[in-house]
Amino acid sequence: SGADIQLQEDSISSSHAVLWLGENDTVTLVDRDSSNGTFVDGQQVFQPTEIQDGALIRCGEITTLQWVRFHPKPLSSLPSLP
Repeated sequence: SGADIQLQEDSISSSHAVLWLGENDTVTLVDRDSSNGTFVDGQQVFQPTEIQDGALIRCGEITTLQWVRFHPKPLSSLPSLP
């Protein structure tokens, strides 16, 4: 399955970049030949790049996102209802 993230900024291409979830929960970012580039931790991405938890991803000139992996707690660790 997939999901789209839409960002309203003039410097972001209509199909700017893709994040792929791979084996062993790796995440890879691929720039889709965007006009203004995609950057990970300040470095422009020219080839598929593995993303680490906490990485800063900049699309275009302004928008910066932080990649944070969600780690849900097992149901057994949740408090029981009174």
